[in-house]
Amino acid sequence: MSGGAAMSATGVGVGQKVAASDGRMVPPDGVVVTKTQLILALGVTLLGMLAFADPLIELAGLWMNDGLRSIGILVLPVSAWLAFRAWRWSDWQSGGSWWGVILLAAALAAARFDTTMFPAWRLDGGGIVNFLPVGFRLLLYVVGAVIFFGGTAPLRRALFPLLLILLINPCPRFMDSLLDQPLQNAGARVARGFAELLGVPLDGDLLHLMFTPANGVFIAPGCDGLRGAVTLGFATLVAGHLYRLRPWVHVGYVLAAVLTAYLLNFVRLCVVVAYTGLAAHVSPSWFGHGEAFDYFEGGILFLLVAGLFLNWPRRHPQLCTPK
Repeated sequence: MSGGAAMSATGVGVGQKVAASDGRMVPPDGVVVTKTQLILALGVTLLGMLAFADPLIELAGLWMNDGLRSIGILVLPVSAWLAFRAWRWSDWQSGGSWWGVILLAAALAAARFDTTMFPAWRLDGGGIVNFLPVGFRLLLYVVGAVIFFGGTAPLRRALFPLLLILLINPCPRFMDSLLDQPLQNAGARVARGFAELLGVPLDGDLLHLMFTPANGVFIAPGCDGLRGAVTLGFATLVAGHLYRLRPWVHVGYVLAAVLTAYLLNFVRLCVVVAYTGLAAHVSPSWFGHGEAFDYFEGGILFLLVAGLFLNWPRRHPQLCTPK
């Protein structure tokens, strides 16, 4: 493959195109987009959609029905937006490489195999770590397409946006075995300790949380702080890239957001306990609004913390890479 024929387009406004002598459209920097390239791009896109249709449909079910993984529905649109935002027409001028075909073929072959054929690591808790998840296979296909059409130049420019595809399933199933139970137990102990501090009776009629004999209070998987940590972690990951934070600052920024979101869940649980104790002394009818209050105060706390984190890089430009 080769890049487009060179043609001077000086004097053309940003984003405009001019017609070459043979009728083809030339972007401002002189890259010719041929019909063959457009047809090939369409074919590669359709082939990828067909090859990954089943796993993407399965993931769509997770996004729609699993609150912990619902943030994954934004990964592909955000990845595409950031990639096109980073690319320039000149990135494709040097032409593509046939090495991309090898990656495309490997990704298509991997998409056809059953997931049980891939290397996996079985955890003691029953979780399975798949070393070739759908996000990696889809990334392999996209990288192959980029190299096939543009070589390594557009790949380097949009490396971070493309790597976001790995987060298409933001919380793999094996994380349930590794994190869910410890996080639930920690939340239960904090809620129980705060209830004892306030003198709120630990019984099911007053404290509207679920109970286990071991901890006295059981925190459901959706209330263990993991959902907020994943959501704020993804948001700060993208925000740090947009603000061009320096690499190590970016890593610390995301880790701090994830930890803060999880610690925020302890605050939410303590507020729920305080509300329950107050309801016991004011009016039993308040118990019927306990769940709505929990969602409301949890949402307010999350938005406040998210606003602080997302605004932090703007207030510290010295930590950002100059453009």
